[in-house]
Amino acid sequence: AEELYSEQYVLAGRQDHPLMSSDLTLEQIAAANHLLISPYGPIRNLLDHALHLHGYRRNIQTIVPSLFAALSIVESSDLVATVPRRIAQNNARRFNIAYRSLPIEGGTFHLHAVRHVRDATNPLHIWLLRKLRNVVSE
Repeated sequence: AEELYSEQYVLAGRQDHPLMSSDLTLEQIAAANHLLISPYGPIRNLLDHALHLHGYRRNIQTIVPSLFAALSIVESSDLVATVPRRIAQNNARRFNIAYRSLPIEGGTFHLHAVRHVRDATNPLHIWLLRKLRNVVSE
C-alpha cells in the first residue's frame, strides 16, 4: 500500500456561527447541533470517540449521505459538520462556511492506494496511480 494523502478533520459551520469565532473545546462541540455525513446511517468517528473519553456525546440532528449536501445545509442553518480540512478550505467561499480545527489528537485519516504485487508493473495500474497522485497533490 502507498499512502497518497493524509488529512485532518475540522468542524465547519456557517460564517457567523458562534463556534466559528474562536478555538473550540470539547464541551462546545458536544453542546452544538451536528449534521452527520454518512451514506450508511449513524456511525461513530474519531470525534465521537474523543467526546466519549471526556464524558460527552455529539448531538446529531440529521444525517446526509454526501459532503456537498452537508455543506449546503450547514451554510444556512445552526448545524455544524465534521469534514476534511481540504474540503472546508476549497469550499469555504462557495458555501459561505467557516471552519475550526478540532481539539483532539489523532484526528487524521489516511488515503492509500492498494494493489496486488502482480500488478506492480502493469502499465494501466502505473498510469492510474500517477493520476491519483496528481489529483491528491493539487
